[in-house]
Amino acid sequence: MQSALAWLICVPFSQVILNAQSFSVLHGLGLFFMAIGLTYEWVADQQLKIYLRKNTTDDGEKLGVLAEGLWKFSRHPNYFGDWTFWLGATIVTISSGGRWVWLAVLNLFIIYWLLTRFTGVARAEQTLPIRRPDYKHYIETTPAFFPSFLYSPFVAGTRKGRSLGFAVALLTLYAVSSPQISYGDTDNSYESVETEVWEFDAFVGKKKIGSHRFEVMRTRDRITAKSSASFEYNVFKIPLLKYEHSVVEIYNSESCLERISSETTTNSKRIEMLGERQGEKFLVRGNRNDDLEIDCLMPFAYWSPNLLDQKFLLNGQTGALLDIRVSPGSALEGQRNYLLSGENLDIELFYSEEGQWIGLQSKLPFGRTLKYSLTRYDQKLPDLAVIGDMTR
Repeated sequence: MQSALAWLICVPFSQVILNAQSFSVLHGLGLFFMAIGLTYEWVADQQLKIYLRKNTTDDGEKLGVLAEGLWKFSRHPNYFGDWTFWLGATIVTISSGGRWVWLAVLNLFIIYWLLTRFTGVARAEQTLPIRRPDYKHYIETTPAFFPSFLYSPFVAGTRKGRSLGFAVALLTLYAVSSPQISYGDTDNSYESVETEVWEFDAFVGKKKIGSHRFEVMRTRDRITAKSSASFEYNVFKIPLLKYEHSVVEIYNSESCLERISSETTTNSKRIEMLGERQGEKFLVRGNRNDDLEIDCLMPFAYWSPNLLDQKFLLNGQTGALLDIRVSPGSALEGQRNYLLSGENLDIELFYSEEGQWIGLQSKLPFGRTLKYSLTRYDQKLPDLAVIGDMTR
């Protein structure tokens, strides 16, 4: 049950990790609450630990009731700190938008219920007033969860009023922060997003060695591309190569690279690379440090037709700038082929008649060939681009 709940609670936050967003004030507010929650919980636990060390007899009997420090404001400040952390995480999810927002808000209610009604406060205080008479007075004078210094709908009025205030606060936060709602006449448009996904099986000869996934999201002024590859090549069950690669690339509307971040592990060797456009230079940091003075730079973005017009490409693993040549290949019926060549580089790219990327093959040492076979392609066009005047 704990595993299932942990999975459910964490699902909405994958949206934050997988989607590229600009950092906003609301992101910062969520991170602030997460830090406050962790700190509050840790301080409360330390205060309890010190108190029990001083007020426990040799036979394990606990004396008195801790009603100092954070424990004078509520009976379970460590639970409140834990919940505050998840409140911050929920705010971060809300600021990122997406379809998982409402599940994140629901999860916050679930966490509150677990901490107060199921495994937390209710279970902890089931027998305490009987075993420790002083605790009954503590219950009568001190709130259970929300600290007394919070003068808000969370701690004032009836239980129904507190729950209503809690819900209204979160819904207001979502309405104000949602990137899909605009106020006034400044901007009445949705941020339309077009998404394409390619999934390939990778083969050396006839032997499948892994897979490679590409996801490209296009908005009005930005293109975000993500890819991840996982290869493992064995001969007689002896591992010769284990390769993991992931990269996130941000382009402007003209398909010129603005930022790139990649991690590559080949066997046990790990390489990280970061790159960012600053003025007229593209700065590369990681395995090598370069300042590249190229107006419009691209890595090996096979999914983009603009790749075929390039004379230089950025190696997304090492940050090296490579001279390349692109020439037409011997096309088969229904497709277009191009040869991409350079130093230690011999790749043949396959596109459909409409210009959609459908595969590649690359020559490897010892006469072997790496081939990508397309297993899945999805394209999702924007459902709604503009909202008109709703009063018409």
